[in-house]
Amino acid sequence: MQRLFLHNTSHLARHSIHYPAIEPSKRHQGNHSIAFITYSAGEDFAVHIAKRLDLESECDTLLLSAEGFAKPALQAQAADRLVALFPNAKVRFIFYLRRFDHIIESVYSEVVKVNFCGSISEVFYPTNVLAKLDPFVRAVGKPNIVIRPYSKALWPNGSIGADFFAAIGRPEVWQDVNSLVGSKVNAMLSRPAIHLLSRTPIQEKRSVLKRISSNPTILPKDPARYFRSPSDRRRFNNTFDAHYRQVVQEFELGNVREFFDLERYDDDPLWAPFSPDVKAMKRALRPSIVERLYSRAQVLNLVGQAN
Repeated sequence: MQRLFLHNTSHLARHSIHYPAIEPSKRHQGNHSIAFITYSAGEDFAVHIAKRLDLESECDTLLLSAEGFAKPALQAQAADRLVALFPNAKVRFIFYLRRFDHIIESVYSEVVKVNFCGSISEVFYPTNVLAKLDPFVRAVGKPNIVIRPYSKALWPNGSIGADFFAAIGRPEVWQDVNSLVGSKVNAMLSRPAIHLLSRTPIQEKRSVLKRISSNPTILPKDPARYFRSPSDRRRFNNTFDAHYRQVVQEFELGNVREFFDLERYDDDPLWAPFSPDVKAMKRALRPSIVERLYSRAQVLNLVGQAN
């Protein structure tokens, strides 16, 4: 979404929507990094935004977008201080809620790039959605909280962009926005790439990631998307059934199974248990690297796990 907004700042401005960008921003596009920089630097949120974003605009609407606003380290200050920063504005927060089995697979594919080594069963992600939303509800009231499903099946024409602008009451904006059709923004790595990085020491992750990112075809092909089987993912989601229902009831989101798309597990039709093709890995990377990361004991241990 951040890439989409940044790509269309002039189109948004024509509809009186101001999307300021942090420049330069090497890691995140647009103002996405405003959240990440804030809690990593420990700087006051309001001061931080005012220093790094150009808030001067004739537009009626200011648009800020960052996954980091949902981070526990930032929640306590983000909601109240955003409201305080714009005392004469109507502040609304829009959140997209994703099914937990999809979140874990996505988080796994991201954290192995930076600082995580291990299997998907070891990944931690806070799943108390209501606790995350509570500071924002207290800051602006429930009527100013918009909750949307992270599900293509429930988006207009399968487009999150169209869904977002409809959610903020501006569906006409989408007609004038140049979408990034055909571009995979931050596409998930393949299972072989994710697993290789999950075995790579932290100090070597950057170089290995650079190697496989510059030439994705060097690793074995794997048509499956997720590490967990459809039945395992169903069981995993079932453990959160009461929580899903509580969220839907609290925000009057309708049918719980429809909102979280809990009946569909055909989203990885070519799934098969993952097993690393060590020979192919050796052809793709230096054999010494692969032998070190995939010793016989490690591979046997891996195959015995639900990685």
